[in-house]
Amino acid sequence: MVRVAASIDPAVRATIPDPNLESTYLRSKLDWRETSKAPGADWLAYYQRCLAVRRMRVVPRLRGMSSGGVFSVERDVLLRVSRLADEVPEIVELDLNPVIALPDGHGCRIVDARIKVGRG
Repeated sequence: MVRVAASIDPAVRATIPDPNLESTYLRSKLDWRETSKAPGADWLAYYQRCLAVRRMRVVPRLRGMSSGGVFSVERDVLLRVSRLADEVPEIVELDLNPVIALPDGHGCRIVDARIKVGRG
């Protein structure tokens, strides 16, 4: 949402790296030699634990799900959130969690929503 970026303090915005620059990519590129000592080893262990949780808790729940249904729900949610952002420019942050996909043709349910409002 462009309005969110525009609402950030200009001094803070100046510290955010441009994701389109090659220099940003090179600075963020993983150096595998850094994984044998701190803090690289700590980050590697952290992400390995995250992937293990995903493998044990998330992946088993995905068996039998259709990716087509998920795509249509994502598209619908994105369109509605985009419309909301256009109609209510004071929204600076929006958190929808979880979004539960219903059977095909029945949309979705948002269990919890957090909206932060600021100056538009």
